[in-house]
Amino acid sequence: MAAQEQEEESHESQEQRLYDDEHYGKLLSSYLGLSFTIFLGLLPRNSIPLLTTLQNKNKVLSFKLMQAEEQLKQLHSRRKEDSKANARVVEIFASHRHSWQQEEKRLLLQIDECNEELAYLREKLKTLKEWKLS
Repeated sequence: MAAQEQEEESHESQEQRLYDDEHYGKLLSSYLGLSFTIFLGLLPRNSIPLLTTLQNKNKVLSFKLMQAEEQLKQLHSRRKEDSKANARVVEIFASHRHSWQQEEKRLLLQIDECNEELAYLREKLKTLKEWKLS
């Protein structure tokens, strides 16, 4: 029974907090609106055209900001595409490098085989000359 009473009190306190938050929100909105109205009322008459000028400048700056953000998006997109292309180029060069290394190994083995054959033939020639001279 006590748990149920605590739950009801908790529920009531939550409702009270929501009501208070809503009340303070309305009060704050009223305060801000009234403050701005008083501010506008206290502005000198010659400063009202300045507000229009500032609003126009604000529009121009907002437009420039949107353009800059769009250019930034395009730049990021291009950079991403360039990154993918560079990765592909690296992959191609790695493949070519591997094939060049394989070819180099094959040629070095062939050179070693030729050197061995050359050494064998020189030795054979030397023995033949010695045999002929004797």
